[in-house]
Amino acid sequence: MGRALSALRPSGTAMFHDQPYEVHTNGEFLDPDTTIIITRINHHKVIVKPVS
Repeated sequence: MGRALSALRPSGTAMFHDQPYEVHTNGEFLDPDTTIIITRINHHKVIVKPVS
């Protein structure tokens, strides 16, 4: 699990294991500090979704 550092609209920055990464959602807009998980990595593009 990680945490959104910026707003994901639908891309932004997130922190995983103390490292920042550029991430993308499937179109959802997420607020900063949202807990997220990686759903897939596609050609160096990290796709995330919020933890329910």
